[in-house]
Amino acid sequence: MNPGGMNSGSMNSRIAYIAFNTFREAVRDRVLYNLIAFALLLSGAAILVGEISIDIERLVVVNLGLTAVSLFGVVIAIFIGTTLRPRAGHR
Repeated sequence: MNPGGMNSGSMNSRIAYIAFNTFREAVRDRVLYNLIAFALLLSGAAILVGEISIDIERLVVVNLGLTAVSLFGVVIAIFIGTTLRPRAGHR
């Protein structure tokens, strides 16, 4: 039996509902649009830097790409957390 007496389907549907509403609020604030534009800019820069490097183009592009994914994951989590938290208190 699961802790709290909830079945797995109920828990998954609640998590999906919360994730969908969080995403919808973030898109409404247009925070994600700016971050996506910056991520595309960084990806283009990674390709450019990869072209400049000698014999390690693929390694440079992969490392910069993975770093960008990690960084943007953290930045998105911070922005969404800071913009949604004050609203939750006013409801």
